Amino acid sequence: MKWIFRPRGLRPQLMLAFFMLGLVPFLVVTLFFLYSHGKDLTTQTSNHLVSVRNIKKSQLEDYFGNLKEQIINFSQQDFAGNSIGRFYGFTGAFEKLGTTPQEARARAQARYVPGSWDKLQQPDSQVDIEPSISALILADEMYGRVHQRFHRGYADMVRKSNYSDIFLVDLNGDVVYSVTKHANFATNLLSGPYQASGLGNTFAKIKRRLDGGQKPQQIFEFTDFGRNELTGQVVAYLAAPVMQYDYVRGVVIFELLPDKLNQIMAEREGLGETGETILIGPDKRMRANAWLAPEFSVENSFSPNFRPLQTPLVIKALSGEQGVGPFLSYHDDEVLAAYTQVKVFDTEWAFIAEISTSEAYAPIRQLETLVILLGAGSLLLLILFSRWLSHSITAPLRSLTAAAEQVADGALEHPITIPRTDDDIDRLAQAFRHMQRSVKDKIELIERQTQELQQQVKLTHKQNLSLQQADKLKDELLANTSHELRTPIHGIKGMAESMLASQQDLTEGQQKQLGLIIKSADGLARLVDDLLDYHQMRYGQLEIHPQPVSSKGVIRLVLDLCQHLVQAKPLTLVDISPAELPPVLADEQRLEQVLYNLVGNAIKYTPQGKVVLSAQVEGNFLRIRVTDTGIGIAKDHLEHIFEPLVQMSPEVSKQGAGLGLSITRQLVHLMGGELFVESEPSVGSTFAFTLPLASGKAGSLTLDSRQIEHQLMRQQPLILPDWESDDLPPPPPGAPLILVVDDEPINLHILRHLLQPCGYRILPSSDGHDALAKLAQEPVDLILLDVMMPTLSGFDVCRRLRQQHPKDKLPVLLLTALNQPKEIEEGFNAGANDYLVKPFCKEELFARVRALLEASAGRASLVENHLLKQEIEHRLRLQAQLHQDQERLLALLGEGADPMVFIDEQGVVLFASRALARLLGQEPEAMEGLPLDEWLATPLASQWPDMAARPEQDLSFLVAGQKDGLNARALPISLGGQHAFALTLSTEQRQDDNRVMALENALKSLSRQAIIEDGQLLGELSRLGGEFRSLADNLIRQQDDEPLRRALVDTMRLTLETWQQSTGKGKIVLAEKSKLWRVYMDRSSPQTRTLDKYLSLDTLPKAPRWKTVVASAEYVLKQCPLSEVQQQSLHQSTQLLRQLASRKG
Repeated sequence: MKWIFRPRGLRPQLMLAFFMLGLVPFLVVTLFFLYSHGKDLTTQTSNHLVSVRNIKKSQLEDYFGNLKEQIINFSQQDFAGNSIGRFYGFTGAFEKLGTTPQEARARAQARYVPGSWDKLQQPDSQVDIEPSISALILADEMYGRVHQRFHRGYADMVRKSNYSDIFLVDLNGDVVYSVTKHANFATNLLSGPYQASGLGNTFAKIKRRLDGGQKPQQIFEFTDFGRNELTGQVVAYLAAPVMQYDYVRGVVIFELLPDKLNQIMAEREGLGETGETILIGPDKRMRANAWLAPEFSVENSFSPNFRPLQTPLVIKALSGEQGVGPFLSYHDDEVLAAYTQVKVFDTEWAFIAEISTSEAYAPIRQLETLVILLGAGSLLLLILFSRWLSHSITAPLRSLTAAAEQVADGALEHPITIPRTDDDIDRLAQAFRHMQRSVKDKIELIERQTQELQQQVKLTHKQNLSLQQADKLKDELLANTSHELRTPIHGIKGMAESMLASQQDLTEGQQKQLGLIIKSADGLARLVDDLLDYHQMRYGQLEIHPQPVSSKGVIRLVLDLCQHLVQAKPLTLVDISPAELPPVLADEQRLEQVLYNLVGNAIKYTPQGKVVLSAQVEGNFLRIRVTDTGIGIAKDHLEHIFEPLVQMSPEVSKQGAGLGLSITRQLVHLMGGELFVESEPSVGSTFAFTLPLASGKAGSLTLDSRQIEHQLMRQQPLILPDWESDDLPPPPPGAPLILVVDDEPINLHILRHLLQPCGYRILPSSDGHDALAKLAQEPVDLILLDVMMPTLSGFDVCRRLRQQHPKDKLPVLLLTALNQPKEIEEGFNAGANDYLVKPFCKEELFARVRALLEASAGRASLVENHLLKQEIEHRLRLQAQLHQDQERLLALLGEGADPMVFIDEQGVVLFASRALARLLGQEPEAMEGLPLDEWLATPLASQWPDMAARPEQDLSFLVAGQKDGLNARALPISLGGQHAFALTLSTEQRQDDNRVMALENALKSLSRQAIIEDGQLLGELSRLGGEFRSLADNLIRQQDDEPLRRALVDTMRLTLETWQQSTGKGKIVLAEKSKLWRVYMDRSSPQTRTLDKYLSLDTLPKAPRWKTVVASAEYVLKQCPLSEVQQQSLHQSTQLLRQLASRKG
């Protein structure tokens, strides 16, 4: 059936193909366009409706919010407080209307016509006044005056707003005022007939909250709309307490009409012809009039005949949901509605914005009609175009098909000729010609490549044979080398044993060193045995002789052999296997080797605790477990520990070649069992293996000679000579102390015997933690550090050292067998100063040790020189400052009232005060440089013959031309860097001893050393008062603060200089990146005003922030790549600043 409608011939098929190719995309695009635009129009309509809903909702919320704010503000105004006040308001006037509350209510109700606002039932002038009720008449007049005073304001409020009435209620519940004066006026809302009305419920809620102790300012109540039975209107109530002088005087209640809500809902902008907004209360009654259905008004909805709206749309909105979609409206029409809940104070209303679906989806219907019309026209054009296109293609293709058939028959040389059309068909013909040539070339290329591949296959096969032969030769070389090593090992061991056995002329130390040679040869022999076993297992040449073996006997034997491995460890070997165990089918020697390897490893990796060996029968197998409480194995290492020549990470590895566990697992497999392992880091490990049970009885344990020798070699513990008991010469006192860290005792012994004779003190350590502990107790000059150590590798030890000890202060030389470039690089990155690979030449070791010690000493000298330079510069600056202070003191002494003169050792005047110059009738400047004897009647040498021997002297002079003598006191001073003498003269017979002493101290303070070291002199100088006190205080302050302030400036300058040298950037970048200094913008350019003040003593603040300077230096140390000299210099400067600051604080 399917062939009936299949077009025959190329032209109909092309026409159908072109038509379908055009039809399918056209339909897809059309349907997608219609769907997407229809969806967009629907979304736009929905979004528009949601926008209208949200706008109206915001209007409602704003409206009620304004109402609340208006009422609360009104209740807090003086007008409200005064109107309800007890003295001049309605409350006081109301209470005086009657002798009892009931009488007052009755008189108030009888005063006004109900609902008349302010119309009196009987004018006051017509009331007959009797003397007996004159007081009530006066009260009535008082209420009338209060009413006249406040009524107009409340009435205007009602007329200009949506309120139908305003009530003032006192705290007893009496309605003391109403604008409209309906029947509820002058009634009690707590006990009267209207206590259950909306008005009464509103007051009751306010009353309960006031009685509950809630703050009046926070109280506001709203009662939802309901019908007022007095007026027939639908109203709501809003109330708030009225305050006067911080006391609650009553409650103001506003009766609200829904007119404003009707006005808000009546605004239909953006809702079209059939759209409207609906507001429904929690009682499912209208809160605003419906625009499209007048019968759904607020008034009608509160009539007894109105049926509450129970539509799903209303229920969803009241339950708090919001959304948009098609629904049935309240009048059962299909609408597109956007609904939400509006919270009016504590009441939830439903708000719905809806529009009929016919109007909402009208643009979509128009779009569908337009698309259908355009689609029909497009399909007609598509049919015509397909017919023309198929005809234009088929004509030249027939010619091309005939030519292609010739080529397909194998005529690659046959020319392809068709009429030229200069279109795609012509290019297709050219492509066929190019393909014809390409196929011909490819066939030729494939033939050449086939020949080349055949040659490559032959070459690869030959290389594989060569690699296999090389691998075999390598294994044979390993085996032969291992066999050949036995001879020299046997010779070394035999010669050492023979020398040790002869004991001729051997000291105790030499005998122990021969023992070390024997033990080292034994270890090398064990390694050779393991290599041979591994080689035999790899090629299946290891012979296993299974026979019944006593498993319990093997366990006891191995535990006895392993006892020596425990040595001084706090470790216990425990056997909890049953006393009677069945025999197993195994090779006796290999079973002992397996068990010995497992127990030995457990002892090796267990610093303390216990190693437990257990066994139990499981079916036809015996499972033997070795459990330890050691360091454990990480999970990512468990799958690699059985690989040959693989050890755990260096921080937990011990000595060994990494063959033990690999050989052990292969031996267990050869004996018909399996090896298992379970481990948890820091908890311990459990190695278990199974062996098949034997059917016969086990014979007695037998060990051949090779095995006995093998086990005895293991059994003998390695005993090193005592560290202090050998015959090495002691190092000289004060020799450099070298910390040698190695987990192998032999290496420690060798390094000590190499270095101690060269004049070094040696401090041994067996692991990284012990080395760090010893370094904390005693400083050393150099550390020789092994890398592959248990618990803490040498790299990790070096990293921890560098956290506290820089390279230049504590050099580290790594001594290890690791010699790969990657490992050497890691060592230097960890902080090592040098790297030496074992085995090493002792001369090279000596040279490197000397170089590291000399470099460390040189760096220390460089740092000391730098600090000395800083101290000299500081002293020079201090001396210049003190020189200025000396000049200032000389000026003060020169202008003082005391006659003074300074002379040198030859009596020449160096300085003269104005008081002395006036006494002698001279100018001070004229006296300088002349001998003092020119003004004396008797030469100075006659009274003071030996000035140097008696520098302090009491003298008496007679000035030429005067009768009275002068008393003088001579004191030695230092002036301008030279020795001098100060003479203080006085013409009085009795002098003020205190002032003389103070002047002497002032003269002594001219000496720089006196100013620095003698604080008492500065105190005496301060007693002179005036400028002397100011000068002394300044010197004392400089003496206390100068070192700290100088250190602050020096540290900040050095920090900035180091930053600039290492980064090439300035102080602005330092301030921004460190976030320690504030950067200001001055005329669009950044400035660091605060930082700049710390670069000079003159601008340094009086209370500088030294911690910020320290933080800046530490930031540069941490963030910048500095040289060792820079690091040391900045670190020393920071430490000095810390010390001075702590001493100051």
